[in-house]
Amino acid sequence: MDREALLAALDAEPARFGGHGIDATVTLVVYDAAAEAVLTESPTGRPWGVVVVGGGVCEAEPLLPLFKQW
Repeated sequence: MDREALLAALDAEPARFGGHGIDATVTLVVYDAAAEAVLTESPTGRPWGVVVVGGGVCEAEPLLPLFKQW
């Protein structure tokens, strides 16, 4: 899957959940100096029933320390 196809699939997810009456948001995190701030700020500002952090990063070993601290 190329970058554009992956981004299109991720962009479609909130609408797919919405079709089931679930309000969802996807936040992409670039592994750089701002990553921790993005992870901290993304779920704030409104109440959520569920927050999933790190979905899909199990294969990216350099990212694991960042997500395991959650």
